[in-house]
Order: sequence, then C-alpha cells, then structure tokens
Amino acid sequence: MSLTDVQEDRLVVSLPEDRYFRLEKSETYAKVKAHALTEVDFGWVKDGEDGLWLMELKDYGENRPSIASAHQKLRNRLPKNIAHAVLLVSSTWAETPFGLNLRQDLEDTFPDFPEEAVPIRAVAVINAGTVDQSSFWALTTALRSALSAFDLEMVAVLPASSNRLEEELGIEIQYDPPE
Repeated sequence: MSLTDVQEDRLVVSLPEDRYFRLEKSETYAKVKAHALTEVDFGWVKDGEDGLWLMELKDYGENRPSIASAHQKLRNRLPKNIAHAVLLVSSTWAETPFGLNLRQDLEDTFPDFPEEAVPIRAVAVINAGTVDQSSFWALTTALRSALSAFDLEMVAVLPASSNRLEEELGIEIQYDPPE
C-alpha cells in the first residue's frame, strides 16, 4: 500500500495514493459552497476495501482552544459537515448533472472513484493532546444520533493518536508544528 502525504493545518495526513479526494479542491463544490454547504476534509477508500471513508479533521492541540471549550461547537459542526459531504458524494452515484461534474473533479486525485454506491463510514479525528476519553465518547454518541438517518456503516470520533487510524482506516496522521 502506497501512501501520499497531505498537509492540513498543523497535521500531515498519509492517505492511500490515487484513492483519496478533497471536496474543497472541487470546482463543482466551489459553485455550491456559497449556499452554506459544508464538507469534510478528506474522503478515501482503504486499499483492499470498497467502503468509502469521510473524515473531518480538527486540531485542538498546542496553542489552540481546548476540546472541552469547543465541545458544543463540535456537536453542531461535525454532523453538518458530514451530512453535507454524504449528500454531495452520493450525488456522484445518482448521475445527476451536478453529480457527474463532481465525480469528474474527484477523479483528479481518485481516478478509480467507485462507479456505484458503496458503504460510507464517517470519522471525526481530533488532535487534542491528552484528553479524557469521555469527551470522544460523548461526541461519538452525539454524532451517531445526529447522523442516524443516513444509515452509515460506521460513525466515530477518534483522537489523532489512535491506533485505529492505521489499523481500521488505513491512514496515518502526524503532528507537524510550525518552526
């Protein structure tokens, strides 16, 4: 499995090469963003699997507000970003004019983007240093509840240091502070 590194704020995310996308880089998404549509930071398919991962990445590490102070903001923002991303990505399989254009954009970095609908998994990954795990559990519970209508295969909130990132998601995240 070959990974490619992508910088996101102070974090470096290693994603499967030629099997990831960023909605924010899409010209098609840019045309609808002004209508209050949000997105997630990354989407990818883990090598050897067919389910699509959508990830919102947040950095509450050193010299940033604490995750505790941002808890309510995260409870509101995470479901919205993931729900909008699910709808946007699903449009590519509905073969609407918008969806076909979006698919073309996504294929710039993900040439083999799934032709037909695949299971979607959503994860919010938070770089927060040492934090009580109950914060992550509370956010996961709120996120699952808010997204229950989408029947996603998996929904979780994980710390950026979690072993699950590499084991289950096939990615790596490293903290890269400015010098």
